[in-house]
Amino acid sequence: MVLAGGAHALSGAAGTLYLTAACVAAFGIMTPIMNAHSQSIWQSQVPPRCRAGSSVSGA
Repeated sequence: MVLAGGAHALSGAAGTLYLTAACVAAFGIMTPIMNAHSQSIWQSQVPPRCRAGSSVSGA
């Protein structure tokens, strides 16, 4: 998250188009990685019966 935040901040302060593009690309690459970690934490902490869209049957 720190690297993604740094890339996002640097994209605003960058003086060249190439540096801005590189920072935006770095942020874009890191976002799915952060989302995957967040999703795995949520799935490990929330019981299956409380998750939206779960199809746990009582049978």
